Amino acid sequence: MATPNDRATFETVLRWMVENLEVASSVYRTPTGRLRVHSALHSNAQGHVLRRHNRAPHDRDDWLLNSATALLACCYAEALGKTLRPRKRTLGKKKPKKSKGARRGSGPNFIRFQSFVRRYMPDLVAECRDRGGRFSIRTFYKTYRNGFVHQFAHNKARWRRRGQQAPYWFSSGGYPGINVDRLAAGVIAAIAQFRIAFPLDARNGRHPYRNFVRRLDAD
Repeated sequence: MATPNDRATFETVLRWMVENLEVASSVYRTPTGRLRVHSALHSNAQGHVLRRHNRAPHDRDDWLLNSATALLACCYAEALGKTLRPRKRTLGKKKPKKSKGARRGSGPNFIRFQSFVRRYMPDLVAECRDRGGRFSIRTFYKTYRNGFVHQFAHNKARWRRRGQQAPYWFSSGGYPGINVDRLAAGVIAAIAQFRIAFPLDARNGRHPYRNFVRRLDAD
């Protein structure tokens, strides 16, 4: 039987993920060099941190924590993908060597990231399919997730603040660039869907909250 603590952990983890993304994507610099948090950021009646609207400050292109926001979004997608039940065809097979798989962008972490994106971010999947080529989930993972985690950024990485309603991708100097605003908003929306769907999915067993905690803590 699931304990109240399992459900509380589930709710707290998802809440913190959303709030971290909301705060990181709301810090900017004024023309005089002062740091500000956008006025759209607020706490609701339940004490949750949210953004009221999509209006950007005057220097949207110079918002701070841009790469940090993208890093959080990619890592949270991967972490939640880790809690999704693996496909049956992967059971019983040896895990690929982590370092080799990571270099190729096809290791277990990529599979987790891809599983979450495909299940909960259909808008991103559709945009990758429509654009084709290097505008792909693999590029998202290899160039951006890995680049932001293992170095400041991959030398082919391009990222900007283009607004939450603009596409995920843009082209810059021949390279696929990511729209940080859309990425953060897309992952926040995906987390909201995950919160509803995960406990109801029969693949997560009779005790989904307990399984969520166990899977999240597993290597």
